[in-house]
Amino acid sequence: MLDRFDDGRDLSKGLDLSKLSGRSRELVDRGLLGSARHNEALNAGKRRELDAKSWGKVKSEIPEGTKVWVDEELPIGEVRVEYDAPGGVVKAESVRIVTGPGPEAKRIRLHGETVRLVRKYSGLQGEVRRLLSRLRFYLTGVDRGAGSVLWEAKMEVEKLDRGMSEWMGDLLGADPGGAGAEKARRELEGIGGQYEYWRRVSEGEISRRESRGYIAMEGDEASLGLEALEEAGDGAGGSRLGGETEAGDGKRVYAPGAAERRVLPEGEGARVSQESSVSSAAGGGIPVKAGLARTADIKAALGARGAAVGKGRTVAFAEVDVAGVEVSEVIGVSGRTGRGGALGESLIAGPTTRTGPGRLDAEVKILDELRPRLTPESRGTIRLFVDQPAAKGVCQNCTDAIFQFQRDFPGIRIIPSAN
Repeated sequence: MLDRFDDGRDLSKGLDLSKLSGRSRELVDRGLLGSARHNEALNAGKRRELDAKSWGKVKSEIPEGTKVWVDEELPIGEVRVEYDAPGGVVKAESVRIVTGPGPEAKRIRLHGETVRLVRKYSGLQGEVRRLLSRLRFYLTGVDRGAGSVLWEAKMEVEKLDRGMSEWMGDLLGADPGGAGAEKARRELEGIGGQYEYWRRVSEGEISRRESRGYIAMEGDEASLGLEALEEAGDGAGGSRLGGETEAGDGKRVYAPGAAERRVLPEGEGARVSQESSVSSAAGGGIPVKAGLARTADIKAALGARGAAVGKGRTVAFAEVDVAGVEVSEVIGVSGRTGRGGALGESLIAGPTTRTGPGRLDAEVKILDELRPRLTPESRGTIRLFVDQPAAKGVCQNCTDAIFQFQRDFPGIRIIPSAN
């Protein structure tokens, strides 16, 4: 275990790690202790260009002129956007993407937008931004210029937020019991802690002495999973799901589906989160068949009372298991429908107080109905099922609302599923 800050100070003198556990320990590991491991890999020089097959999967999302490198010394699954910013102005040609071994296309694609954002701080535009940053520093004493700690934290938060939205969309669109849903859950678990750490840095709750020179979605050997197994094929050894297997090159990887999640360390830094920012694999969402049966009953009951649900409407319901909250089910119907009320022992969510996007969405109505009943200390689980017309696809406003809800009530696990 690493025991020093990046500047060489003895960490053990300032923090008793034996008193930390779970998410707190993970945040310290990822944020304060991870940099030494990253810097070693950064200087290793063992890099090669991304192969043609992998490049074909990502090039549509990567800005022109951006090099993508594979560094065998980086943790599996890690992707970085590296840059040089001498004097607070980014050198546009220096911005590159570097990934660990076995690069996953989706993780690389997510960093294309980060490259674009970083390059906005180059050239004449970068010079102007530097002048503005210096003025703010003069007025506030806080450095948020390109290459600073707070600038990197801002980039990290924006990138991880995009990643969480992407994988939440995957989770909502996947079979709740399938491998795709498990993959999305594991990705969300992996980046949830990273997001919380960098949010706290950006808001000044956690201090970092130095910037790193890159923006990274950190790797987690436990989440290599599906893509590596698909590349390896059935002959890779072991079962396709449910335990450990070998991915062709002899590396042992974790296949989602086992009752216990473990990481097989390949050097320092291998670890696994024991907590989930969205759900645990053991928790389980509402099965599609059961969810559709329930929404059919809801539609029939509403129709019987003269409030028929149109074909273009989304119907959602949430099973609520939260300490101190008496309601066990909340129903939501999209559009300008009704004023809420009761349906048997269930609660129908009324209109929200929002004025912007999402105010008519069924999922948003449900979450806003629950908000006044909760506090930041509330603990429990909400299983959300969404029955929506196929043509609508994933609702981005709803995805954003779910993540905002999670941030506001960190003790609540939301387990979404959909038709």
